[in-house]
Amino acid sequence: MACMLWGKARLAFAVPAENMTLTLEMTGVTLPGPRQQTVMVSANGTPLGRAMVTPGKTGRFTFPLPASAIANGRADITLDLPDAVTTSPGQSNVRKRSIKLVMASLTPALPSRAP
Repeated sequence: MACMLWGKARLAFAVPAENMTLTLEMTGVTLPGPRQQTVMVSANGTPLGRAMVTPGKTGRFTFPLPASAIANGRADITLDLPDAVTTSPGQSNVRKRSIKLVMASLTPALPSRAP
């Protein structure tokens, strides 16, 4: 499930309480504005990291999602978009734009290797 709000996007996953890897593919919008779009990623309020998305280019970003950030079998992912820009004032749809989410997935984390 995905939900877009002003300067935020939310995704919800039903997952087991185990360490996971969140993978996001995102493309920056090509509207006038910042040279890159900042995307702050969190899960159930736990910060996971930050991605810098370039306008017109699709990038793949991975974030470790610890089991402690999964609540009641859910990973509610929030993408905070502080650099979102408003479209042309003459348009009827004036929601802010920042990134296009191309793909999102959660997969079990690979076991860590002992040195």
